[in-house]
Amino acid sequence: MEEGQVTVDGATYPLPKPFNVIATQNPVGAAGTHPLPQAQVDRFMVRLSIGYPDREAQMTLLRDRLNANPLEEIGTVLSLTELLELQREAEHVTIREEVLEYITDLALASREEERLEMGISPRGTLFLTRMAKACAFMDGRDYITGSDVVTVWHPVCNHRVQLSRRARLEGETQQSILEQVIARVRTPDERL
Repeated sequence: MEEGQVTVDGATYPLPKPFNVIATQNPVGAAGTHPLPQAQVDRFMVRLSIGYPDREAQMTLLRDRLNANPLEEIGTVLSLTELLELQREAEHVTIREEVLEYITDLALASREEERLEMGISPRGTLFLTRMAKACAFMDGRDYITGSDVVTVWHPVCNHRVQLSRRARLEGETQQSILEQVIARVRTPDERL
């Protein structure tokens, strides 16, 4: 789908723009479901975990649904044309050579980390760059900083790495190891 098309029974169909795939996973009562192979997981740009709502959010959820379904009141916030224009603008966010080096060094450090069987893939570096561009754009800038990369590091990279057996036995997590990796690699500002 990253190629903008799907093939069904030998026939190829172009996908409309924008096109996104959102997948959910609920492991409770999921008999018969299996984890995706790493090559397929790597195709998802980000992985987010929302967890349970805190007390106030839970109260709001209950209050909002006492007499109506707030989802039925959701309206359009921008047109398809406006959304596509915003995507084009975000694509034109610039990135300095130092930031590209930073992203590359982060990926290489993850691949050299002995507690990881698999580090950040080339696709992961592309997605890290795209998400950093989006982060900068949402922050009103037309250029990426090292802090944009840091902001999107975990959502983009946590699901891309695989722990070694030793790391699993020692109770390590992808997040803890990636936190150590990013702490070791000098940011673009530290390189100046």
